Formats: sequence, structure tokens, C-alpha cells
Amino acid sequence: MTEQERLRAFQKVESMSNEKFWDWMNFIHSRTYAKAAQHYEEAMAIVLQFESAGLDRERIIIGQQ
Repeated sequence: MTEQERLRAFQKVESMSNEKFWDWMNFIHSRTYAKAAQHYEEAMAIVLQFESAGLDRERIIIGQQ
């Protein structure tokens, strides 16, 4: 983001009412939580794929072969 875009985003949040701010915060946190869950599921799928191929979990996690 440019400095101008950051300033506009700040001004938009600053102009929100208390209720709108918390609605927006709940929306953002819900999206963030969903993305974190997606990343966790993808990581576990990768680990399980390597384990099913007979590779050691610790080697997968620390990047050794």
C-alpha cells in the first residue's frame, strides 16, 4: 500500500461509528480465522501426504530429507 492508500484506510476506519467499527472488526477477524484454518488444513494435507510416502514427520517440519 502506498502512504496515500494507508491514510485513506485509516480515515475510513476513523470515521466509523462504534457499531460499524465492531461490525467491520468481526468481519475482518472472521475472514482471518477462515484463512488461518485453510492454511492449517493445507499444511496438514502436505504432512499426511509425506507421511503416507514413508517420510519422517520431523524431517518434513524442519526441512531435512
